[in-house]
Amino acid sequence: MINFDLFRKPIIPKLDIYRVPYMGSKNKIALQLFEKMLEIKPKAKYFYDLFGGGGSMSFTALQLGLNVVYNEKQTNLVNFIKYIFERIKSNKKGKFGIF
Repeated sequence: MINFDLFRKPIIPKLDIYRVPYMGSKNKIALQLFEKMLEIKPKAKYFYDLFGGGGSMSFTALQLGLNVVYNEKQTNLVNFIKYIFERIKSNKKGKFGIF
């Protein structure tokens, strides 16, 4: 659940950075994008990542409490992202964080 300040701007908590790094990743701007999206749609419950790639947007949405639908054409990447999602949702941590 996202909280809002007096001016209806979303208060984004400190989030962990989960992603598969690659050139073109939206990791650096994911929080700013969600701030703007939540200003426009403050009651949003779902996030559809149509071109999921490394998952920066999906992981950020997941940590903000949104229900995420991740879509990607590369099946190996989809399986890897699915594995990471499950680790995050079940709060499983290993020797190296979620891995």
